Amino acid sequence: VLALFSLLRRWLGGERLLAPFAAAALFALHPAWLEAVQVPSYREDLLCALFIFLSLRLSLARRAGVQWLAVLMMIPALMSKESAVIAPLLLWWMHAVRPAPVMPERRLVKMALAGCALAALFLLAGWGSGRSLQGMNEAWNGRTLLFPSNLWTAPWIFLRCAGLMIFPYPLSADHVITPIADGLDLRWL
Repeated sequence: VLALFSLLRRWLGGERLLAPFAAAALFALHPAWLEAVQVPSYREDLLCALFIFLSLRLSLARRAGVQWLAVLMMIPALMSKESAVIAPLLLWWMHAVRPAPVMPERRLVKMALAGCALAALFLLAGWGSGRSLQGMNEAWNGRTLLFPSNLWTAPWIFLRCAGLMIFPYPLSADHVITPIADGLDLRWL
């Protein structure tokens, strides 16, 4: 929560406090995140969010050396959960829509490409191992989605979670999602 507050405060400008505070409070109190805190098996979601927030916050630093630490922060985010592959895109987007640039565009492109290379290496390592990406450090638990089903299922889960952000019902800690095998699944309709 503090990492998100710091990120938003720096991104919006140091004098604005209400918007970053409101966003951090919503993040802290929203039922979807409360469920992640209450159920220990969701710790990877919280760790991934923390490292992505730290990565984005470091990219807003004034010194170039500190900004490059943002790319290194993507490594623990990727090791926490495979959905962190979106971090380089978030990094680029955050700087593209910011009115006052913090870094030269060339450095931003290099950092985003370095993050994409890290994400690609992570995906290739997981794909080559034949194990679940989320479980790269341990044996497959039988419940996580295997590659490539996780890539087909991730957008559907994102849309479902976006709906939960608007209308947070029903939340279930033991809900198991049937993987989406391809783009022709009826859940896409």
